[in-house]
Amino acid sequence: MNLNIVKISVLGWTLALAGCHSGHQHDHDGHQHSHSTHGEHHHEDHDEDHDEDHVGHDHAAEKEHDHEEHDHDHEAAKGEAHAIDEISFSEAQAKAAGLELEIVKKSAFAQVEEAAGQILVAGGDEHVMVAPMSGVVAYAKKTVANGMPVGNKETLFTISGQSMVEGDAVAKAQSEYEAAKAEYERTADLVKDKIVTQSVFENAKLRYENAKASYAGVAKLKSGSGASVSAPIAGFVKNCMVQPGEYVQAGQPMAVVSKNKRLQLRADMCEHTFGLLPSLKSANFVMPYRPGMVFKLNDMNGKLISTGKAVSENSFMLPVIFEFDNVGDVVPGAFVQVFLQGAERQGVISVPVGALTEEQGLFYVYIQVDEDGYMKREVKLGQSDGDRTEILSGLQEGEKVVVKGATQVRLAAASGRIPEGHSHSH
Repeated sequence: MNLNIVKISVLGWTLALAGCHSGHQHDHDGHQHSHSTHGEHHHEDHDEDHDEDHVGHDHAAEKEHDHEEHDHDHEAAKGEAHAIDEISFSEAQAKAAGLELEIVKKSAFAQVEEAAGQILVAGGDEHVMVAPMSGVVAYAKKTVANGMPVGNKETLFTISGQSMVEGDAVAKAQSEYEAAKAEYERTADLVKDKIVTQSVFENAKLRYENAKASYAGVAKLKSGSGASVSAPIAGFVKNCMVQPGEYVQAGQPMAVVSKNKRLQLRADMCEHTFGLLPSLKSANFVMPYRPGMVFKLNDMNGKLISTGKAVSENSFMLPVIFEFDNVGDVVPGAFVQVFLQGAERQGVISVPVGALTEEQGLFYVYIQVDEDGYMKREVKLGQSDGDRTEILSGLQEGEKVVVKGATQVRLAAASGRIPEGHSHSH
């Protein structure tokens, strides 16, 4: 065989093998190229699209647009909140609720200190009813109770001695009187004829006069089978000391009757309030059984009559006594809350106590914002004199505050708290 032909054949076979391997590699590379090309193509497309989007997108405009939408939403929310905060309360509702308004303004307000106190009867206005004789007590009326009004000479009790061992005192006094009278008249005739001595006559006369006085005292009290006991003055029963069926002795106290015209207010000041004494002028007080009622001594002819000069060893309280006319149906003996008033301060904003509402320890008032609209306002409180309360913050001069009917406005606010279309369910 020709050597050249062999060489060519071997070379051809080698090239063939190389071509096969190269083709396989080419296919593999082609496959890789395909993947690479595919990734590069998509990446380029993505970058191109991103560039186009970036070119076509204005971030400043978008920010301004978002800001405008945010402002619009904020204003809408603010307007909605304002609509919710404003309480709709029509003129007809206000009239039906007895709503009253007061224009806020600065005025004088006294320095105030609170104290515990008690209502007392002024001296000379009490009388004690005593038993004129011994016997068993019965009420002339169905009952005799503390605080009950009575008229002058009105019978409250009767005393009977019929069931007593010693007998009826009225009958005994009458019998004694009649016997003494007869003895006196007999001795008066005998002494003229000197049948009896002058001393016997004097003794008979003395016995007669004593019996007469005793009988006269019980005879005017006689009522049926016993003696009646009447009130010496018009007033009220301050203290009834006896019960029906109880035995009493002559001279025993049965009841205390008070005129109830001039009363006293005693307030016990604590040590930390002593600084108010030099400027102390008047006081207001409230009673537990008359809620919402404030008694003002300035309206009851009240005056300060004494202040304690020293604190006792057993107490850290200083007594202060006022006297006033009982023109407000005040019951003596009652314990009260006292608002002692000192020097006046100018330029103070205050509202009636009834204007305040409380929620979880915070205090609020209601302000009229338009003819049919009201708004709840939190306020910070200062001192209170029982009638009005100082407002430290939350109110301005010229505003109209609800001073009567605040509870009705509060109920209207509660009923309209959830706006229409709002739901708590999800």
